[in-house]
Amino acid sequence: MRPILRSTLKIGGEYALAVLLCLLILTWVMQLWDCDLRVPFTYFGDAVWTGLAIKGTIDHGWWWFNPSLGAPAGLNFGAFPAMDNTQFLIIKAISLTTGNYALTLNLFYLLTFPLTTITSLYVFRKLNFSYAAALVGTLLYTFLPYHFFRSYQLHMASYYLVPLMILVVLWVLAGDSIVRPRLTGRWPTLHFDFKTIFALVVSILVGGCGIYYPFFSCFFLLLAGVIGSLQSRRIHHLLSALVLVAVISGAVLISMTPLLIYQRSHGKASIGARTVADAEVMGLKVGQLLLPIGGHRIPRLAALRARYNVGPLTNENDTSSLGFIGAIGFLWLLVRLFYQQPASDLLDRVSWLNIFGLLYGTIGGFAALFSLLISPQIRAPNRISPFIAFFSLVAVTFLVDRGYKWLERHKKHLLGAVFVSVLMVSTS
Repeated sequence: MRPILRSTLKIGGEYALAVLLCLLILTWVMQLWDCDLRVPFTYFGDAVWTGLAIKGTIDHGWWWFNPSLGAPAGLNFGAFPAMDNTQFLIIKAISLTTGNYALTLNLFYLLTFPLTTITSLYVFRKLNFSYAAALVGTLLYTFLPYHFFRSYQLHMASYYLVPLMILVVLWVLAGDSIVRPRLTGRWPTLHFDFKTIFALVVSILVGGCGIYYPFFSCFFLLLAGVIGSLQSRRIHHLLSALVLVAVISGAVLISMTPLLIYQRSHGKASIGARTVADAEVMGLKVGQLLLPIGGHRIPRLAALRARYNVGPLTNENDTSSLGFIGAIGFLWLLVRLFYQQPASDLLDRVSWLNIFGLLYGTIGGFAALFSLLISPQIRAPNRISPFIAFFSLVAVTFLVDRGYKWLERHKKHLLGAVFVSVLMVSTS
């Protein structure tokens, strides 16, 4: 068998195993054998809006306008700033085979799990982690509590593009992106290769995912550009970031076109108005990141979280828990800020991204200043938690990778397999 074919089959097998484990865990956790997929998993809050938009997509081709509602003019979603076109392209494809809004809604939600598995495994492998360690990090990220608790907000639960964007951010921080320095001469130049095309495609896709994930992506890109340029004393990091921010912003603007056209003709709808106070009320809490999830299956842990939640400003930010293993990675990244080593550039970079993500998203953080000085429309900074979770799990995967390789070097393959298996079981 040719080496290329053998390598392709091996990679395909790795992804197939990861997706299979994902589906097995998902089936067990959600007890899918006992579900009626024609009944929505959730039917409250934004889930009702999503169901309405999917029904409109099935009946009228797309979700922007629904003549069956809002008599006599019909329901025009241009009145409300919601523009998640990347996800609705997938939803549209599913609906062509189902023809039922609830089945389409449920199938898309279930699809976000294997999609997250595929993208996060790809990123972990690109970061040169062993397959065993990458599989642990992948499953932990796929089954974040956030993924289940946000089932009522499908656009938030669909965070499978976040790992790909973080990979692009790390490339920008390392200086290995669209704009690169010339070997001779003063000014950097555009450089087109696989990484450039990958970064542009990911930026376009993210730009079609509503407003929050594009905004946080731009935040981390600019942060990576500034840090990278300060460290290297070269401007190409920042120029790469600016190019990608422009691409994301352009994609958002295109998605917002119906909204802009509608509001120019009819004015802004009060339902989309936000206040400066929202960014404080709906910010992150470190306690919520680190403590067990609400309603934990162990009564004492559930009671611990319940006592914490008696405090003020508990709302949708209660969905941001990292889990026990993710919390370990988060805390270690904080320690890394004071103990950086040249041999571990990846963790040093991730630790900087992690702390700035926390400083932005936390209650009383920079999100409140952004809301006050620039725009209050990004009212829920707690939604940055999938980025923080991935940073934390990069640290966890690094540790697992070191432990697994140490066991392999000492000919303790069985212990290595047991070590990884125990961590994977913890995801469920």
